[in-house]
Amino acid sequence: MHSDGVNIMTTKHRHCYATTATILEIPPPLRDVAKNKILLSLYFGRKQPSVESMYGRLIDDILTLKQRGLTVENEKNEIINFNFRCQTDKNDLPCRAVKWKINQFNENYACTHCKQEGNTLNSPLVYYPYSDNHVLRTQHDFVHAAKLAASRSKPGYVTIVEGIKGLTPLLKIYKNVTEHCIFDYMHAVCGGSGHIGHLLQKWLSHTSSTTATQMSDFVLETLIPHDVKVIMKSFSDLEWYKSKELKFFLLYISMPLVVKFLPAAIANHFVLFFLSIRILHFYEDVSQIDDAKEFLQQYRKELAAIYGAKFELYSVHLLQYFPNQCRQHGALYTTSYFSEESFLGYLKSLRKNTTVKIGRNIFHQYLLQTTIHKDETLTLENLFIDEQIYDSTYISKQELNKFLPLLQQQFQVNI
Repeated sequence: MHSDGVNIMTTKHRHCYATTATILEIPPPLRDVAKNKILLSLYFGRKQPSVESMYGRLIDDILTLKQRGLTVENEKNEIINFNFRCQTDKNDLPCRAVKWKINQFNENYACTHCKQEGNTLNSPLVYYPYSDNHVLRTQHDFVHAAKLAASRSKPGYVTIVEGIKGLTPLLKIYKNVTEHCIFDYMHAVCGGSGHIGHLLQKWLSHTSSTTATQMSDFVLETLIPHDVKVIMKSFSDLEWYKSKELKFFLLYISMPLVVKFLPAAIANHFVLFFLSIRILHFYEDVSQIDDAKEFLQQYRKELAAIYGAKFELYSVHLLQYFPNQCRQHGALYTTSYFSEESFLGYLKSLRKNTTVKIGRNIFHQYLLQTTIHKDETLTLENLFIDEQIYDSTYISKQELNKFLPLLQQQFQVNI
């Protein structure tokens, strides 16, 4: 399950939040296709909603579904029973803090997984320096602090206990916060405000203009495979880089660029981060996660000595939890937020030319799109010019039936 804000209107200030779901039994990358996503709820209004108003009724419906299960009758009149459970809750850091009623990422005690307080270092931001002995936050600790904060809070006054502001409805369906409340790899690592974005800004600001231009040319001259829908920009347009472009840069361009243009000390340090993310993004053997964990720990340990103490933001602090997250829920590419961002864009496209009942209009269009059957037969032009992915659902059954007698005769099999 995942939630995020959606910017529907630009002329009037409105709050819009969508909660969607991914069916984990559908293998990746098919699970990330928009038609396989589920829109659970959509809030649209003038006021900022409370957690209870957004998720209270939804959580109750999910609990009912978990208790009763789901029964479906297929085309052959066969009855199929499905059991239902919620495995993870995935959000960007601001929405994560709202849903779980914990401090924001730029405040003290912002981590759901540990009790590290963080330091301001005489600045508006809060930094989380490397430590190998901070106290982890157990489920009992989280619930106890939430109950204590809820009991002490009054209307108009919120009590915060170890960064937690009260009980969230999500505790009804998730029994272990540190296991089920996962971190978002896209925003923490690949976003413009993520770690690779900060590294790029640091490198470019501490190199000569000639070297910065050469680094930019190196990226622009990189030959990108034809099936990768990414167009790299000049570093002069770094603020316009999208997350998918920063991800491609990190996974495929960053290491040779750093080795060629930056000092050996920076390259030797960055290789620890590069290898760990490459392993966790996709690994062939689970034992490789242990290597990535050691690389990340050493990387965080040396970070302040190379870039300064004010580089240890919360987005760096949470890197230490990625190895265990991958061990429990799979590689980072299967739990990243990229597909959710695409689905939110799809929801925005469903809005028709109307200024009233916008939320209902989007939900109505979503239901229509998911119930109307579309003929998605591929032509030769689609296959060889547009290079669309082959899928059995694209085959025209009418055309196939013309060749079935010949196939059965030639191969002597029933199809």
